[in-house]
Amino acid sequence: MIITLSGENSFLLNQELIKLASDFESRHGDLAVQRIDAQETEYNKIHEALVALPFLVEQKLTIIYSPGTNKELTENLEKILQEIPDTNEVIFFEPKFDKRLSCYKILHKKTDFREFKSIDTSKLSQWVMNYAKTQEAKISQSDAHYLIDRLGSNQMMLANEIDKLSLYSNEINRQVINLLTEPSMQSTTFQLLEAAFARKTQKTIQLYKEQRLQKVEPQVIIGLLTWQLHAMAVVVSAGLRPVEEIATKAKLKPYTITKTRSITRDMSLGSVANLINKLAEIDKKSKTQNYNLDEALMGYLLELSV
Repeated sequence: MIITLSGENSFLLNQELIKLASDFESRHGDLAVQRIDAQETEYNKIHEALVALPFLVEQKLTIIYSPGTNKELTENLEKILQEIPDTNEVIFFEPKFDKRLSCYKILHKKTDFREFKSIDTSKLSQWVMNYAKTQEAKISQSDAHYLIDRLGSNQMMLANEIDKLSLYSNEINRQVINLLTEPSMQSTTFQLLEAAFARKTQKTIQLYKEQRLQKVEPQVIIGLLTWQLHAMAVVVSAGLRPVEEIATKAKLKPYTITKTRSITRDMSLGSVANLINKLAEIDKKSKTQNYNLDEALMGYLLELSV
């Protein structure tokens, strides 16, 4: 069997690899599994590993990481697939494929291609609740939403944090979450904009000051605001197109699209462009003049509340 594992969902992707490798080891022993990084291994050694018959075991499994990074391997891929004997199982592990390349097209057509996409936003909080149960812990739906808003939608990060939280308490609530986790900078930046657009002046000031107390530099905040404004421009331009379609074309996570829609419902592309231009002007002045960047950024954010 020849399997290709791919997709942006790093948690499910790695879980599947661990499961396949563990199942094979349990049947044939750990000596039957070979792991090769194609980016750092010569083509001849990769070719030999794939086509050579097993030694001291009845079957062997070869895991090839990042096959698309080895030019010689991709050029000979179709031929190699035909040479692999029945005694050899292979897993090609490539999280991010360039779908325009022949390597992707060949593996997609000629192997058991398994793609793991980001989980649908509407299902993510339920997944958090279910995963907490596997760690013998409990979290409510509202607190699951809170955890996602605080950390982002990366399942690997969420799983790691739930593992940690569940060791501290089998009741995961906001108090425990606030005690043991740090909010992601992107999530905090979104909260800054969300508070500003909701005309929550005091909360906007508080969130900005918290970032500075955590030694997040103003230039970093500008970069994060720029990223969020880019997402806003994408969402406004896309109109009523489906979330998954926008996320795929813009190379953003569905969760990001959904969250951004919540603050851009009544915005025009022109108004977003105006926000981008004003932020760009602040950035330019900070690099060319004696300029109080903290004061300028606070003014920029508070202006959104007007």
